[in-house]
Amino acid sequence: MPLAAINSLWLTTAHGQTLELKPTPQPPESDDRFYLYQELCPVHPLITSKLAPDEFASFITRPDKPLCVPRICFLDFDLGEMANDPENGKPNQLYYPDPFWHLRGCLLELQADKRKHTKTVDRLHLQSFPYHCIKNGFYLGDPSGVLFFPFPTRVELEGKHYVWWRSTR
Repeated sequence: MPLAAINSLWLTTAHGQTLELKPTPQPPESDDRFYLYQELCPVHPLITSKLAPDEFASFITRPDKPLCVPRICFLDFDLGEMANDPENGKPNQLYYPDPFWHLRGCLLELQADKRKHTKTVDRLHLQSFPYHCIKNGFYLGDPSGVLFFPFPTRVELEGKHYVWWRSTR
């Protein structure tokens, strides 16, 4: 199915509440040096990267790579100050269940190795996560491009989508 045929992404809570997200043509621009991605489908590791979301989707779906997938769905977590200063920066409401120093170490390894674009933080990361840690939204990409599904702001969640938002906790 071509990406252009996908009109919505539906988020459903354990309580059966749904939230529809519509794609936008371009992911938001960022000055961040580092990113934290939760891959959702077809694989689900937690990954740090130097690549912006569109570059990451292209990189992970390249058929000439030894490890690739045909299409990837993932989200971006908010690294806070660590997105630009992994050594001294503080995270912004970041959910990370394992020892925090491991995440910082992965970011520092990416910073030190100019040839490395991604680093796996957790290969078997749980597929559940708190929505309040999402930075921008969800991405669906393949070699043809990427769709971006913006996640509502906290104000929008508490106002327009209150029932869904409450059911995520």
